[in-house]
Amino acid sequence: MCPPIAETDNEINIVIEETNDIFLAEIFEINNSENICKIRVVETYKGSAKAGDIFVHSTKINCNSVMDKKGKWLLFGTLNDSFKMDGCAPYFNVSDPHIYPPPAPPPPGSKEEWKTTDDPEWKKKNKTLADRILMKLSKIKTVPNKK
Repeated sequence: MCPPIAETDNEINIVIEETNDIFLAEIFEINNSENICKIRVVETYKGSAKAGDIFVHSTKINCNSVMDKKGKWLLFGTLNDSFKMDGCAPYFNVSDPHIYPPPAPPPPGSKEEWKTTDDPEWKKKNKTLADRILMKLSKIKTVPNKK
């Protein structure tokens, strides 16, 4: 079970401090039948990954979360012989961040409208947190991005 989502500056700092490798990567190929994707490192914030490094990774992370869209993603994990992602860290697609779980449905019999991931408030909350995380990471970048 994942801990609560890191929202405060202190919680974000702890996630960054406790994660070995943090980098911005581009998912450039997705194979849904095998549940794998190919990722290319674009920029490293922390760790030993270099820009241009390519990894194959599972599209299924945990808690039914998936990396299902091509594009740039912020990834947290450990890089040894391969990349093992920390699915409990706040990884996200940079252009469409979904850090928080989707809104829960209203209780049975409720006349309340079910807010989905298209809900503007939910999108704004995710974008705000993603921007805060990226800002913090830009201040700690420690690895040159040349291969």
